[in-house]
Amino acid sequence: MICAFDPGGTTGWARWCNDDEGEPIVIAGQSSFDALIREVEELEFEEGDVIVAERFTINAQTVRHSQQTTALEVIGYLRAVALTNGLDFVLQTPADAKRFAQVGSDKNARLVSLGWLQRPLADNDHANDALRHLVLYLVKNKIIEPPRVAPREKCTCEQMGNGVISGNDGRLPPAEGCPRHG
Repeated sequence: MICAFDPGGTTGWARWCNDDEGEPIVIAGQSSFDALIREVEELEFEEGDVIVAERFTINAQTVRHSQQTTALEVIGYLRAVALTNGLDFVLQTPADAKRFAQVGSDKNARLVSLGWLQRPLADNDHANDALRHLVLYLVKNKIIEPPRVAPREKCTCEQMGNGVISGNDGRLPPAEGCPRHG
């Protein structure tokens, strides 16, 4: 099992594990710190399992914008879980995970390609951040191949206006009324 976390007041989490038939599955969500502790305590870790977390660095900007320490507390808790269970503990930067998941201007391209993107986006921001860390770890460690993503074309027709993303790549329905794409 590989567990990835986006630590904070609301912590995003994602797990790569096997179902009853041994097939890999991905489960994702987000939890308060208290709920996260209960959920992690219920997991049954095995040798070779890994905990991946987003690195949280305090700098001058962090001090100006937030005095929130929960991210550090979550990271400390996860590090203790890894140490107690003999698991590898890996920190990744937010920038690396976001840069890897993005293709062109689509910050969710690789999650969409895998069918992992959690919707609605506004309600699942932290879960999607955890999924970005999960896919980065899986690819860096050659557990999965990098998801192939074809860049989307932008619709420039009169009806849709410049910059509206059309569905011409097959992942989205065609833009209604667009003579060029559908």
